Amino acid sequence: MIKKIDFIFKIESIPHLSKYIKLFWVYFVISIFIYADKIINIFPNPDAIWNSTIYKTSFEWEVGLGRFSIALLQLLRGYVINTTFVTLLALVFVSLICVFIIKILSVNRLIWQVLCGIIIILSPSIGCTLTYYYCSDMYLFSYFLAVISVYFLASRNSISSIFLSGVLLAISCSIYQAYLGIAIMLCFLYIFIMILDSNITFTQIFRQTARFLAGGVSGIVLYLLSNKLVQAFLNIDAVENRGFSTMGMLDLGELPEQIWQCYIYFYHYFFSFEMINNTAHYGERSFINLIVFIIIGLSTMLILIHRKMTILRKAFCVGFISIIPIAFMSIIIWAPETNVLSSTGVLMLPTMNYIYILGILLLMQIVFGKQNFMYYAGAAVYAGVICMLLTLELSGQSYMKHYMAKTDFVAHQMINSIEEKVDNSSQYELCIVGNMEDGNFPEQYPELYESLHWLTPSYRTVWSDFNATQGCWMSYFKQFTGKTYSSCDYEDYQKIAESGILDKMDNFPDENSICIYDNNLIVLKLSDISW
Repeated sequence: MIKKIDFIFKIESIPHLSKYIKLFWVYFVISIFIYADKIINIFPNPDAIWNSTIYKTSFEWEVGLGRFSIALLQLLRGYVINTTFVTLLALVFVSLICVFIIKILSVNRLIWQVLCGIIIILSPSIGCTLTYYYCSDMYLFSYFLAVISVYFLASRNSISSIFLSGVLLAISCSIYQAYLGIAIMLCFLYIFIMILDSNITFTQIFRQTARFLAGGVSGIVLYLLSNKLVQAFLNIDAVENRGFSTMGMLDLGELPEQIWQCYIYFYHYFFSFEMINNTAHYGERSFINLIVFIIIGLSTMLILIHRKMTILRKAFCVGFISIIPIAFMSIIIWAPETNVLSSTGVLMLPTMNYIYILGILLLMQIVFGKQNFMYYAGAAVYAGVICMLLTLELSGQSYMKHYMAKTDFVAHQMINSIEEKVDNSSQYELCIVGNMEDGNFPEQYPELYESLHWLTPSYRTVWSDFNATQGCWMSYFKQFTGKTYSSCDYEDYQKIAESGILDKMDNFPDENSICIYDNNLIVLKLSDISW
C-alpha cells in the first residue's frame, strides 16, 4: 500500500506524505468556512431548481451532451441528491485539486501553498459549480481528473504514464468537457516554469512538451471516439448545447479570429463589465487585477534582467507571457461554437483564477522567502486579491439567500391565490407568464445584483424563456412547497398570447392577474412579456 501511495505522489518518504495530508485538511477546513452557507442551506441556480435538488434522472440528456460518465455516476449514486453530502464531497475534490496543483507547480513554502489553495478555492467557477447541486460533485471530480492527468505527465517519464494520463483526461471530458482547459493551462504553467529555470535544457523542455501533447491528444481522441461509440450503441443523438458537440473541430480559417477573441475576452474578464463586473462600486476589482498584472510584468522583467539566460530563452519567456490569454481562454479554440458570454460562461472558464497563481509563481522566483520590497508588496496585493474574491463569493451567497426567500414568498402567494380562485386546480394546466422583477416584485438590491453580473447569483432562481420559466416554477412548487401543477406547452401559450387576454390582465398579485382560459388552463401573469 505504501508503494502505491508513493507512486501517486512521487515522494521520497512518508513524512512528505504526512505534509500533503495536513495540507489537504487545511484546504478542506478553509473551503468549509467559505462555503458553509451552501453546505447548510440550499442556494440553487435556475438549472438546479429545474433539474431538481432532490432526485435527478437524466440519462439520455447527459449522453446526448457527450457527458456519458455523468449518467453512470448518477446511477451509482441512485439518482438521489442530498445537497449537504454532495457539497461536502465536492469540497473534498476541491481540496485534492489544491494538493496536486501545488505539487505539479512545485510550490514548496507553506505560505505560498496556503495562498495558492485559497485562490483556487475562491475561484468564481468553483462557487458557481457548487450551486449545481445535482452534479457539482461530479463536475469537480472531472476537474480533479484533469489535474491528475497532468500530474502523471509531469511526474513520470514513461509510455504508461502517457496512456494513463490520456485515459484520465478522456474520463474527465466525458463528465464535463470544459475542464480540458484546466489541463491545457496547467501544462502551459509547467512549461513556463521549466523555461525560467536555466538549469533545464531546451531538450528537456521539448521532450516534456511532447509528452504533454501526446497525453492531451490521446485523451481527446479517446474521448471523441468513446463518445461516438456510446451514442451510437445507445442510439442517442448528440445534443447541440453550448458548442461542446463540435469539440475538437478546428477551423484554420477561423483561427486568427478565435485567437483575437481570446485576447478580447481575457481583457473583459479582468477589467470590464462585459463578463464579471469589475467596475462595481469604485472599480476595485479592475484596480486589483491591474496591480496583479503589473506584478506579473515586473517579476518577469526582473527575472530576465538578473538571471543568466540565453537570448533565446529570454525570447521564449516573453513569448509565453504574450500568449497567456490563449492558454487561459483555449476553450474558444478547441470548442469554437461555445459562447463564453452565455449564462453559464463562468462555469466554462475554470482557468481564470490561475492568473493570480502565475503571479505567485513569478514572485517565488524573485523573492526566495526574503522579506524584501517585492515580498511585502506581493503580500499586500494578494491580501487584496483574497478579500476581493471572498467578498465576491460571500456577496453572492447573501444575495442567493435573499432571493430564495423572495421566490418562496412569491411561490406561496401564487399557490394561495390559485387555490382560492380555482376549484380542483390539479385538473388544470398552469401557464405562468412573465418575470417577478418586471412586475410587482422589483429588484430590492439593485447595486448588489449589478456587482454580481455574470456570476451564478445573477441568474436568480427562474430562467426567463418560456420552457425554462414553466420548468423552474413547476419544479420549485413541487420541491419547496409540496404542491404539484402540470405545465402548459408552448402551443397553449401562443393561443393565450394571440387571444389578447394577457393585455387585459394585471400583474400578480393584483385581483385580475389569474384567469381560466379555454376551460383547461390556469393563466397567471407576473409581467408583460413576449416569448
